[in-house]
Amino acid sequence: RRRSRLAFTMTTLVLATTLFVAIFSVRASLFLTLDTALKYFQFDIQAGFKQAYPIQRFEDAVLAVPGAVKMEAWATGSTFRVRPDGTQSKAISISAVPATTIMWQPNMLQGRWLTPDDEDVIVVSTDVIKDNPDIKLGNEIVLKIEGKETTWQVIGIFQGISLIGPILHVNYPYFSRLTHNPDRSDFIGLATERH
Repeated sequence: RRRSRLAFTMTTLVLATTLFVAIFSVRASLFLTLDTALKYFQFDIQAGFKQAYPIQRFEDAVLAVPGAVKMEAWATGSTFRVRPDGTQSKAISISAVPATTIMWQPNMLQGRWLTPDDEDVIVVSTDVIKDNPDIKLGNEIVLKIEGKETTWQVIGIFQGISLIGPILHVNYPYFSRLTHNPDRSDFIGLATERH
């Protein structure tokens, strides 16, 4: 009998249902992102430092802690891609990891992961590709690391996660020699008995 009341009630119900579905979709998306990140990161504790320290110093201190099982030392930093036209990309995180890492398990989409003998090769995230769509598997790209331009070949592409942003991985031993920081690290990941 009262069309305005019916319209108001139906509008309220439709909006409430839409809001309910939207909230649960966002919640599911957040949990999926978190689950993906947790699959990538296989350490229980991480620590980043303002400067690099000798890896042996970390191992002596960290592995003496009760419950500590395994530690990996990485080198981290920031780089820029120098495009063929001479312009630079946005900042890209660079993470030098041991090729045999057990602490980082990305979802590889194309190509392969690093091997212990690799030099001047990189594995990039899809977030790097998003900002630099001309990068393809097998391409050589120029990166500016500590003010020097170096050439790298893209050997793998992995699924990026929004919690990290654009990142690329290189082989730790080669990177540490390149940056004149052998056997030093500014990041550690620690696996413990209780997760």
